[in-house]
Amino acid sequence: MQYSKSEEFFNPHRYALTTIPCRDCGQSAIITVLAEQLFQYNQGAEMRNAFPTLSAAERERLLSGYCEPCWDELFPATGEDEDDEELGPDGATKFDALEARGWLPQAGEEY
Repeated sequence: MQYSKSEEFFNPHRYALTTIPCRDCGQSAIITVLAEQLFQYNQGAEMRNAFPTLSAAERERLLSGYCEPCWDELFPATGEDEDDEELGPDGATKFDALEARGWLPQAGEEY
């Protein structure tokens, strides 16, 4: 997950996470999460289980660094279940497309 703690917001039970700039358009966002949820994620819980109150777009923003409009432009909706790992017209998955563009972090790479 890619974020930094924001000083703009303080509540002992919540964190305001400032996302890294979108990998495509460069815009950052602030996503507020419960301290307990962030703890669960840092203890190894899957993103969707740790942050059930976040939208899929907010979770994707934290995972991949892409904002929703840029993600939708890269991967237009097919009308199929988003959890299915369907192949695109060229036989590639979304992961393959990101990897081919060099937009996935390499092991040990810093942002």
